[in-house]
Amino acid sequence: MAELATDYQTATEQYGVIVRYLRGAMEVLPKPDCQLPLEFAEIEKNRCERLHQEIHDALAADRRGA
Repeated sequence: MAELATDYQTATEQYGVIVRYLRGAMEVLPKPDCQLPLEFAEIEKNRCERLHQEIHDALAADRRGA
């Protein structure tokens, strides 16, 4: 569980960095040049959501086992 929490925290931080970069990039780059950072942001968002669900499932399993 601790490893999941650490992975989730890291993923969330990385997603935040990508989103901040993307917001800045959208102000100076043409829209087509923002596609790759958008894809990275989507991948990281999906990773965060997957890890969040794994944590939720692990907590639910712990509650059922307690």
